[in-house]
Amino acid sequence: MARLECAWCGKYMGEKDFGKDSDTTHGICEDCEKRMDAEAEVIKSSGSEPSDPLLRDYGFLSTDTVAETIQGVNGKAYRELWQITVKAERSGKSIPTLEEAWSDLSSETKTHLRSLDFDA
Repeated sequence: MARLECAWCGKYMGEKDFGKDSDTTHGICEDCEKRMDAEAEVIKSSGSEPSDPLLRDYGFLSTDTVAETIQGVNGKAYRELWQITVKAERSGKSIPTLEEAWSDLSSETKTHLRSLDFDA
């Protein structure tokens, strides 16, 4: 059994059996999902919607949030996202969104991210 907590706010959401040893895994709680959906609607209504379906739905998420969400699923993609996050922090810039960092990601990481079910 793994402890399930919200990757956005850290709220405890129960336990879930994934059939593998894991101390903690992440999802999104109902409150954060509502907030993210509202933010996504604002972005979509701005008229500057990206063409990639993943970016249309999740491009507004920060690279550190995406990295935490996929931690333990794909080490290479996780490290790549964290490298982008740390590079921004060290240079005094704000943490980029997935959409802002998209051109810096490897095609392998992009393919992996497209294969994930972020709504699960």
